Amino acid sequence: PGGGAGGPPAVPEESITYGAPRPDAPAGPMELFTASGRLFPVVVIACDRTETLRNALTSLMAAGASAQDILVAQDGANSAVAAVVAEFGVSHKAKRPPLVPLDGAQHIARTYKFALTRAFEDVFPGAPAVIVVEDDLVVSKDFFDYFSAVAPALERDDSLFVASAWNDNGFAKHGDPGALRRTGWFPGLGWLLPRKLWETELHPQWPDGHWDHWMRSDDVAKGRECVYPVVNRASHESEYGTFLDSWHDKRYFKPIVRQRSRFDWPSDAWRSVLRDVYEDRVRGLLAAAEHVSDVNAAVVGSALATTTPLALWFDFEENDDAPPGAADAWAPPPFVCVSEPFDLWHESRRGDHRGVHEVVGVAGRPVLLVKAPVAYDSLRPDGLTPLARAECPSVTWEDLGKEG
Repeated sequence: PGGGAGGPPAVPEESITYGAPRPDAPAGPMELFTASGRLFPVVVIACDRTETLRNALTSLMAAGASAQDILVAQDGANSAVAAVVAEFGVSHKAKRPPLVPLDGAQHIARTYKFALTRAFEDVFPGAPAVIVVEDDLVVSKDFFDYFSAVAPALERDDSLFVASAWNDNGFAKHGDPGALRRTGWFPGLGWLLPRKLWETELHPQWPDGHWDHWMRSDDVAKGRECVYPVVNRASHESEYGTFLDSWHDKRYFKPIVRQRSRFDWPSDAWRSVLRDVYEDRVRGLLAAAEHVSDVNAAVVGSALATTTPLALWFDFEENDDAPPGAADAWAPPPFVCVSEPFDLWHESRRGDHRGVHEVVGVAGRPVLLVKAPVAYDSLRPDGLTPLARAECPSVTWEDLGKEG
């Protein structure tokens, strides 16, 4: 799934300059589609898991989907999976088994290409976008409302390219259900794919392996960001997968907090993630913040009942993620010094926006964890030296509960 560890080198900052967002532009195809009362159709990627598929389909229909809104694209010909599809009466496309042996990444990449091609060309030819989920996701009741709420931003801001229902760091039980964020890290795990992006950029060069890492590469992302909700609109229901083990599941997937009730999204929710509006908000928080470079001070300060933002500055090297397949032999990255106290992934790029992670203290205080020097160093007070790796204790995977 999109949540696998590791990935490509980080996208260079400001590698491409995009024009100003167009908040007053006429409605685009995605906005017009949902304004007509239709839901974005869903492509469910499936293989051989029947119960999780049944749960996924049940949750999609509970969120408002009808059978004609859903395509199950199956890798292989498992008859039990086909039987579940028949129960729900949704569309079904099965990919033939390969003629030559493939590794797991190749299987998944080819299934995705098959699924998306069939969705756009055959099953949903009139849809301006599709939502992509895997068969082990359960979605919130406002899953479709969320994507309808944020789609206009993708059509008005060229510095955005997809929207996801998933927040990698969505563990807080007190998150704002209407808050939206931007990140340079493609989350996957329930995401909106515009037809234009698929047809003009992704389909012609779709990779033959590790498609999610490829989506995060500079060649594909091109400096663009993804929209995601602070409170997840999907949860992950399977403990194991091709690139998922029980440690990652227990630590980063099972604790995810999914929105349980339907949230009434305002009609202009998308405006908050337009680039200039978003930058003004982040810069405003940093300009008003109390600034520290000590983790303990940040932890104590984050619990205070105040609206004054708190900014913790750190400066660790970028080489903080294990390459694919090497995680067990890789020492934990220095970011654990910051991520552990604030309940974040140990990989610093997940959920960050230009080097900044936003969290909320238990009493509601806004907290920003800021990497220096990246985009906002001009807002760091003179004389404040960012936290350095040498000031952090050494941590092993065993310390984090991962057995060797």
